Amino acid sequence: QEKGNFTYCPATGLAVGNECSEFAGWAFPFPGVFLLEEFISQDEEYKMVQLMDQDDWKLSQSGCFQQDYGPKVNFKKKKLKTGGFFGLPSFSQEIVQRMKAHSALEDFFPVEQCNLDYLPERGSAIDPHFDDWWLWGERLVSLNLLSKTVLSMSCESEDGLQL
Repeated sequence: QEKGNFTYCPATGLAVGNECSEFAGWAFPFPGVFLLEEFISQDEEYKMVQLMDQDDWKLSQSGCFQQDYGPKVNFKKKKLKTGGFFGLPSFSQEIVQRMKAHSALEDFFPVEQCNLDYLPERGSAIDPHFDDWWLWGERLVSLNLLSKTVLSMSCESEDGLQL
């Protein structure tokens, strides 16, 4: 089956076929996605990164540096250890409250924060994967800082084929 290349349009909430593909001119609703551009100012962005840099960064398997704020999770065994977790960093509190002001996130209650630093020069990238939902639910909230970000999504058909 042919894969289509579509771009999400935040103004319309539609996935729109890219101009240089056989799906040019196609559009369809893409429910469950909410994109808010320019959520924080450039000054806020730089201040947040300065505050993040005051904590230690750890190198991960994917080549990125990361900071984890949340319970310790074993995804394979589906087990959780909450000891040693005392909440999100203080610089996140105002951002979370601002997120809750939007109707799509009014019931949002974060229980984890992962700061990830990906640099192509280091060969770091996120491999295609399915996010685990058994613990956090089906919602994924991402705040991208310091660069443009592309998030590619795919879905499976009823017979298990990836579309």
